Amino acid sequence: MKCLKATVAALVIAVLWGSAPGVSLAQKAALPLADGELFVSQKIVDGGKVLYKGTTATDNWNHDPEVTPDGFVGTAFVPRQVVLEKIDVAGVGDVKRMYTAKEKIQGAQQKYHGKAYDSFLVIYTAMDTEGRGGQMAIQKAELFGRLLNVTVAIDDPKRTDTHEDEALFTESALCLPLKELPQYGTLLVRFADVTGHGLGLQYVQLQL
Repeated sequence: MKCLKATVAALVIAVLWGSAPGVSLAQKAALPLADGELFVSQKIVDGGKVLYKGTTATDNWNHDPEVTPDGFVGTAFVPRQVVLEKIDVAGVGDVKRMYTAKEKIQGAQQKYHGKAYDSFLVIYTAMDTEGRGGQMAIQKAELFGRLLNVTVAIDDPKRTDTHEDEALFTESALCLPLKELPQYGTLLVRFADVTGHGLGLQYVQLQL
């Protein structure tokens, strides 16, 4: 966890302060928080708020942190802001093909839509399995200022023998109450595996 927080902090500090030469870290830490900034000090990093913690048993899962899963999708959206589009059919009849990232996201937006989801931010992840097994579960969501760090547990697809699993991809989703997030502005959602290895970034506009 310390390694993860250090990685996140270094990432944001580099982005926010890298273009301000001649200003010491101590001076930067004393600067006021401006709207849209993610972190301004280690205090905010240390004060991260856990919004969700999963209970899926993943101790026996295996994932290579140096490799991003095939077809990985990490996205976040406010359902009431989404204009639904017609979903393309992945394959006709008995002929199947892999789902594109767009199709996976469209499917999630269709599923998590309507009044029941108006007050939520939906976090969605998916990866290709091609019928070779593999699992995925959102294990943690932690808020640091305007950055939401989403930890995804992954069990890499590895089966090569014949079996009954015909799923082409696996997915995981989480609905977070908007009232627990900043009330307006931009939220940066960072997806990472359990080792803290980054998988992707997504910006979301918030407005209660």
